[in-house]
Amino acid sequence: MKQIDRDIAITLICKTKINLLSEEEREGHILNMWSINEDDIEFNILSTKIKKELLSNEYPPSNLESPHYNELILLSLKYEFIGVTNKFISNKLIEMNLGQYDVCGEVEKLVSCPCCNYLTLEARGEYDICPLCYWQDVGIDELDIYVSANRESLGNAKRRFDKIKNTLPDIINKKYLYNKS
Repeated sequence: MKQIDRDIAITLICKTKINLLSEEEREGHILNMWSINEDDIEFNILSTKIKKELLSNEYPPSNLESPHYNELILLSLKYEFIGVTNKFISNKLIEMNLGQYDVCGEVEKLVSCPCCNYLTLEARGEYDICPLCYWQDVGIDELDIYVSANRESLGNAKRRFDKIKNTLPDIINKKYLYNKS
């Protein structure tokens, strides 16, 4: 089986996916990335034209179907692959008819979400939202403290997630690793 670098495989998947997005999905990805600025590492890889547009406009323009915004959409789509297993990427390549590859490369190190315990967060306490259980991690680990960002306590959210955990599709365990510790 041919090998492919993880970053190249993700880029290939995302570039293919751009052409399959609906207008609403394109708009969502562009809106997700519109707040990027010079403080973000990814800002430096954008074209000068997009950089100027981001810095001079608080809101995106209405012509979001323009291919001009594909580089922002590409960045947003790539975020979906942070921390996912190489096997998941390999299966995604097959699913999208892009070839059968052994994906090689280091998986980004993620930390456990305090609610679902899956490895989905880049760091703790950074107000990131888990893509699996949607807990916004504010850094509080006490189970009985009400967290206004989540409108419930961590203990309550954990109990709610535990009720649905066994109904999650198998793809979740292929995409995100569960922290058994």
